[in-house]
Amino acid sequence: MERLVKELQDPKTSAGNESSPSASTSKGPSTAPPGVQSGSVGGTSMTTSPNESSPSAKPYYFGAASEATVGTVGSCSLFSAEGIAKIDVLVGDKRFSTAVRGLLQKIRRITPPRNLDFASFSTIYPFPPNNVIMECMADFFLTLNHDIKLLEETEVRAAVQSYIYGQPPPGSGWKMALNVILMHTLRKRDWMNQTGEYEKYLYNALGLIPSAILQTPNPLTTGALLSLTTYFIFTAENHVALSILAIAVQSILLAGYHHSNHPTLSPAETLHRRRLFWQAYVLDHDLMLRIGKPPLIADDFLLDLPEEYPRDGYGIFFYPGDITLNYFRQQVRLSQIQGQICSRLYFKSGRVTSTSALDGEIASLDAELQEWRDSIPEMIRPEPSCGLIDADYSRMMCLSVLHFVYFQLVVAVHSAAFRMLDQDVESLRPSVGICVNAARGAISLLNYHQLQHPFTIHLLYQVAWCVDILFVNILENKTSTQSLQDLELIKMVLSFFEGYDRNHQRVASYHIIKALYEVASSVVGEGQPGLAQAPTLPELPGSGAGMSIGGSGDLADSMPTLSMSDIDLGGWEEISLGSHDWLSAGFLQMADWGLPTNSRMELEQPGEEFDFA
Repeated sequence: MERLVKELQDPKTSAGNESSPSASTSKGPSTAPPGVQSGSVGGTSMTTSPNESSPSAKPYYFGAASEATVGTVGSCSLFSAEGIAKIDVLVGDKRFSTAVRGLLQKIRRITPPRNLDFASFSTIYPFPPNNVIMECMADFFLTLNHDIKLLEETEVRAAVQSYIYGQPPPGSGWKMALNVILMHTLRKRDWMNQTGEYEKYLYNALGLIPSAILQTPNPLTTGALLSLTTYFIFTAENHVALSILAIAVQSILLAGYHHSNHPTLSPAETLHRRRLFWQAYVLDHDLMLRIGKPPLIADDFLLDLPEEYPRDGYGIFFYPGDITLNYFRQQVRLSQIQGQICSRLYFKSGRVTSTSALDGEIASLDAELQEWRDSIPEMIRPEPSCGLIDADYSRMMCLSVLHFVYFQLVVAVHSAAFRMLDQDVESLRPSVGICVNAARGAISLLNYHQLQHPFTIHLLYQVAWCVDILFVNILENKTSTQSLQDLELIKMVLSFFEGYDRNHQRVASYHIIKALYEVASSVVGEGQPGLAQAPTLPELPGSGAGMSIGGSGDLADSMPTLSMSDIDLGGWEEISLGSHDWLSAGFLQMADWGLPTNSRMELEQPGEEFDFA
């Protein structure tokens, strides 16, 4: 088993090297070249070749195995040959590899085709009637653009008014902005009707990207590009989102939106440009975490955080207990912590090369993350009968986003412990438990939302990243009671897909999670012969007044606590897993779990409970 562990953890090499006995031998950790500072994201290379480096020096980002698999499968995932081999070892037979044999082809068939060959755009769909335009703009600026302000309402309305009166303004920025507004708003209306009308304006906006590249930077075009990026993040097409974001970032940095030294602009104009930079920074670091590549915007460009109490009240929300939260500022601060985690734990120039140094970095980053966590409110749960409008619901949405990213970063920090081969199983147990807890906590966020709201589906796509962690945890502890609870959580995610996403049959993550659930259910059934069937959840509250998974209580109420300082480190489940760069469905792709030598060791279960109330 020990040799298998090292073979699975070694970086990928040529076929000859993989078959060589030396391929499974652990080398001594290599050190960074002189002059490379911790946290730098520079391009300096390591002095040793990839074949000679230790697993602790494994590059953070490999890229896809081929051009054809970009955005479809990562370099080391549950569905790579490496990942399948790991899971088959845990299961004890080939049922997992058999289950996924046809899964990738199925997902490729259901993935929506995107044509970014702009030369082929021979048809530009006309704008809808003027009354539809005005209705869509009113809805967009009242809701979507209210919490994430990417477009200036007065500027857009002035341009559209000129268009309506037959004198469209020069340039293509206003056209891209209007197409993006129509796309977002009609997509929201399309939630129930499924007409696909919004896609016309999506492709209109994509067809205007060449013009955006050729013209000088301006906030209208930049805001439209960022808004277009958010669409592809929502649909989990992260490779497309990153490409569009890269164009926007170049304009932002070339025009100096990251600083306030613009003497020819008014304070309001300067502030809007700086906010575009901060929004791009947040999106960039979010995609960095999902895809596993260095950011487009280095932290050197982040000169300061957004003002805590802006005069226009942008990003300010109020919570029970006289708590005031600047959501925008906290987003940027959390993105800054994201960058520090990646640069200090994962990027080549900042990677630590000893267990003691790694432990120190993890402790330091964990303390910083917990300090940030203590500065935001707890999740709030409105009354089941409370009908929230979009403006009120924003308070819950922004808290959910912050808590979700917090869970991501908990995994990102503590999963770094598995990258060092000289770690023993006992020393890994606290980090394993914390990562599993974070996965459970992320799923529990679904219990806080009115399920008919589109944001619930967005949140569902995001929290799906944690299913692989629970899946492997179940395989490691298939005879434990906790495995049944984790299996229920996976089933809960599937139930949300089936109950509230009409397009779930076309969503890659749904089919992935379903396959994982079926394998895990069969393994648990064998490990616990008294289990007649896989555990089922109470009916989802589609028509009732309740907001959460009904029955005797919410699943969130049975979750372990989140406070890292209060966790009992004496009895955590074990987990083993390859890096999380599996199918492009918005999953966390940070962790590089190792398969402990005695991975099947039986552990006691944690006794503490989540208290989300």
